[in-house]
Amino acid sequence: MYVFPGGGIKAGEMPEEAAMREAYEALGMRVKLERCLTTVAYQGTQYFFGAKRQAGLWGYGRWSRIYGPS
Repeated sequence: MYVFPGGGIKAGEMPEEAAMREAYEALGMRVKLERCLTTVAYQGTQYFFGAKRQAGLWGYGRWSRIYGPS
């Protein structure tokens, strides 16, 4: 199963900052956002960004320590 990394936006944090933080926490990758692809009104506003990997390896984020690297 594949899902977008996601999580909440912290107080004072911009959606772009949250997206980059969540990509690192969930995937273990530093990313550069390209643009907002869409927003979805569901339990607040959800943002979906296009991004390119800048550093890190796929599957070595926080969740890989729980489930193992993919």
